[in-house]
Amino acid sequence: MQAMEAYIKHKAGPFTNAPTTTGFASLQMIDPDLKDAQNHIQSLVSSHTDPSGRDTLLARQLLDPKEAAAQLVCLPSGANMESVEEPEKLFFHDAPGNWMIIGVCSTRSLSRGSVHIESSDPKKQPIIDPAYFSHPLDLDIAARGILHTLNLAQHEPLKSKLRLDENGEFVTHPSAGPPPKTVEEAKKTASKSTVTEYHPIGTCAMLPREKGGAVDNQLKVYGTSNVRVADASIFPTNVQGNIVSLVYAVAEKASDIIKGKLPTA
Repeated sequence: MQAMEAYIKHKAGPFTNAPTTTGFASLQMIDPDLKDAQNHIQSLVSSHTDPSGRDTLLARQLLDPKEAAAQLVCLPSGANMESVEEPEKLFFHDAPGNWMIIGVCSTRSLSRGSVHIESSDPKKQPIIDPAYFSHPLDLDIAARGILHTLNLAQHEPLKSKLRLDENGEFVTHPSAGPPPKTVEEAKKTASKSTVTEYHPIGTCAMLPREKGGAVDNQLKVYGTSNVRVADASIFPTNVQGNIVSLVYAVAEKASDIIKGKLPTA
């Protein structure tokens, strides 16, 4: 109510900010000119060994025009891309003017990092390696997504709201460098500008144990009799969107399993 009152009386407050917006784009939308997408994707997938079998599924989904290859998020804020190693400092910068971010977020990550404990002390932080872009297909899709967002910005009603230099090029934040024009240039941009979206999943994937899984289909941790995991860490692959609604679904299913409402075999 206070925010609404500030806007109505003074045209001030949080309601004066542009909203965060989001959308999803298939590979076909991101790069409609990509020739022989199937062979292109397969060549990148085959360059990596995947004992879990997930890469083949994710690659097949990328070819479906109804499946998202990336989530695009628009934020009414600038960012200091020199702080990607310290995300808590990312949105603090002193570049004058108003800035916006169009982020390209992965919905089909094939790169897989790791989380390991290094101490029996529960207060000791684990060792986390996100392994961003350790799979070449992730970097390829990210690069094409960046070029897609730059193309979107060339269209109205957005283009006329953006600052252009004397050559008609978009003015980018000083920490970001000039906009890339090719896939290879966009790969370099992605490599130095990627941060976590804080939607971690898959660290206790529900997969057969021999394929690297941590829990079975009853949510039990392999090697235990009474330890279950019921959160986003059991997802074996990424999801198209934010994870909270699926976490609710997992919690409801876990409740039914524990109460014996579902078969245990």
